[in-house]
Amino acid sequence: MPSKHKSKPEVEDVTNRRLGESIVVIEEKATKSQQNTSKFSRKINRDLQQSNNNNNNLLSNNKKDYCIYLLTNGYVQSYIDFYYLTHGAHSTEAIRSIDEPNDLLFIQNQLIQSEISRRQGNTNGVFNAYKKLADFYISIKDWHTSVFFYEKFLEIAQLTMDTRAEMSSYHELGCVYYKMGIIESARKYHEKHEEIAYSVDILEEVAKANSELYKVFLILAKTNEDNNNFEDAIVNYNLSLESAKKCLDKQAEADANGSIGNLLLQQGKAEESLPYLSRQAELAADMGFSEGRCKASSALALAYDRLNRSEKALAELNLVHTISEQEGDIYLQAKSSKALGSLLSKLGRLNDAVTAFERHYELIKTLLSNKTSGIEEDQVKNDTLPVDLEIARSYVAISKGNHVYGSYIIKLDTNLNNILDWKISRNH
Repeated sequence: MPSKHKSKPEVEDVTNRRLGESIVVIEEKATKSQQNTSKFSRKINRDLQQSNNNNNNLLSNNKKDYCIYLLTNGYVQSYIDFYYLTHGAHSTEAIRSIDEPNDLLFIQNQLIQSEISRRQGNTNGVFNAYKKLADFYISIKDWHTSVFFYEKFLEIAQLTMDTRAEMSSYHELGCVYYKMGIIESARKYHEKHEEIAYSVDILEEVAKANSELYKVFLILAKTNEDNNNFEDAIVNYNLSLESAKKCLDKQAEADANGSIGNLLLQQGKAEESLPYLSRQAELAADMGFSEGRCKASSALALAYDRLNRSEKALAELNLVHTISEQEGDIYLQAKSSKALGSLLSKLGRLNDAVTAFERHYELIKTLLSNKTSGIEEDQVKNDTLPVDLEIARSYVAISKGNHVYGSYIIKLDTNLNNILDWKISRNH
């Protein structure tokens, strides 16, 4: 009678055979799954191609046609979003409504793309579709709908723990709120972007966040300044300075230093203003930025003059005049010549003062002549008046009188504020 129990080799053979059969079944299922996915992808591509074609059934201004297409092709979520976007109350901030066939087709296609990408687990595809939709709504100034799409993507990024996508969402949300003028919300999102960037040690994202934070703090500081809240203005200008350093933007760093220095100077804190103004001048010189260098030197001249450090003020004014000559800016040359004449008189260099005032007089004559001829200085509105020429002539006479008597008998205006608001190629 045969044994009821199989030998060990026979058991192993059966086990291996069954295992092999199971593997074959798994492989067949995987192959079918890949084939199904491939078929699904091909169907999706055909649908997108069809959606992009200018066929009469789709390129329509009847929103119902698009809704029917989405439902009959199985894009349920796209249908819901499309209906919400095109049948809801029109945004009061948008510059136009969404009624054009090309706009409707564009919205439909991006919604389909986002749904396809979501099914495939392609967060980049979802983001790109939502980004295009958000940008579209930004272009028509429908800010809130743009925020809606970025918030949807942020949710997906957080669910999938996609750190880069999450940072991108915070960045875009911050930018939209900045355009909306909701500055505190913009600050919140950009700071969140920066926080995550630091946590994963991605320095380029830290720089990207701070590039936007610089603009945010600058707006906050200027608002504080306009409201005469100078302490908070200094705080926000300093925050903008730190952001400029973090994003390695030398121009922004120079401007922030200048803003702090000039505000301190305005508040009568000339000594405190010097480090900021000197740094602005240094950065502008390193960049070869003559306008920034001249602005910084103008402010430094005023600060030094208020601190009775006249020789240093004179050195800065001479630099301003040299730059104005190099730039061919007659308007600034006239202002700097007058300031130089006043300061030279104060220092007792009376002969040099006469030369400076005579130069000022000739420059005013040129400006008036150009104005009469309709010539604008570097595309700048020429606001020189005939009375300015009479004033310039009187300065020459007074400086010559002082020189004849050999002493500074008649004091001349040494207020240097009038050269601080200049700008090469100014536009008034």
